[in-house]
Amino acid sequence: MPTPYSVAGIQLLRSPVARGQVNGTHFRFNGVLLTQTNGYPAAGELVNYSQSYPNVYSSTTQYTTEVDGVTYGSWYTTGPTPGTYLMTIASASVPGQSVSWTAELLASGLPAVLGDIQIFAYDLQFLTGLTNSTISGYYGTFVDQRDNALGGLAVTLEMINPPAGCVFQINGQTILHTLTQAGTGVPSNTQVVTGTVTGSFVIRAYEQGKPTGPRINTYVTVEAGNVPYAITKISGDGQVANVTVSFANALVAKVVNTEGTPLAGITVTFTAPASGASCSLSGSNVATAVTNASGLATSPVPLANATLGNYSVIPSCPGVVGVGFTLTNSAPAAPVDRNDCLTFCEA
Repeated sequence: MPTPYSVAGIQLLRSPVARGQVNGTHFRFNGVLLTQTNGYPAAGELVNYSQSYPNVYSSTTQYTTEVDGVTYGSWYTTGPTPGTYLMTIASASVPGQSVSWTAELLASGLPAVLGDIQIFAYDLQFLTGLTNSTISGYYGTFVDQRDNALGGLAVTLEMINPPAGCVFQINGQTILHTLTQAGTGVPSNTQVVTGTVTGSFVIRAYEQGKPTGPRINTYVTVEAGNVPYAITKISGDGQVANVTVSFANALVAKVVNTEGTPLAGITVTFTAPASGASCSLSGSNVATAVTNASGLATSPVPLANATLGNYSVIPSCPGVVGVGFTLTNSAPAAPVDRNDCLTFCEA
């Protein structure tokens, strides 16, 4: 999302306790979700993963959040010493934004216990549209400390503070905010269905009766279908015009919701600098336009002012600020000296 918003929070996706086996088990790093001050995911943010094993090694590795604001890092090999070790994930750009959890390494040869829950759904979900908008195929499995499938356990899915009307559905049956299912994990026909109220909540998966053991969170936001999520440049970027001359083309921006669907009827504001190199948009440095059925908003054709230089015209709409259109006001070409031409021709 656009840089005018900053990182506001970091949330742990997986359990604050995870179990692995010593000597070679590939133990998965925990994951985090970074969000911005506007509530949307913070993509492209650097995150530092650090871990320390006494008498083994200590290291810090850096990863970058994906478009959904999530990063998991990678798998790593466990050391030879059983015990509980502190693991930390911190935002590289915002001091103090960090989370920690414990990695419990078990000795080899012990009976299988729950080591992790793996949910095969996006860690961050946007349900765009009210009344029966769904997350389909929300499913997962249990694995033991050796990363082998672990059967015979009952899973509990719990909605934490959901908006009114959000329920689980499985095999056509509606279940309120807590669903417990026997088997090897979360069945693949589980759905999450919205009601008529917007808001954000967490779906937490854990072994039945053990909510403080290994678990995993999915962060869900329910919003109306006409809420802008992103505004992008379509055309008009990178133009050059002489000072006091109109540019060749208008600026066109596109507005979409969280599912990438174009939104019609959204007012887009185009803002040029108030001083210095800039342009006029129908007599002002600010102009508005309403998106059409394709989600496109078109500015007036910019008119360069009398100041040379590069600048940006920023598109924005309610709740979203886009990346600016880069325009350049240039000097007109020097006029040809006709006397020089005549002298050359006579010679």
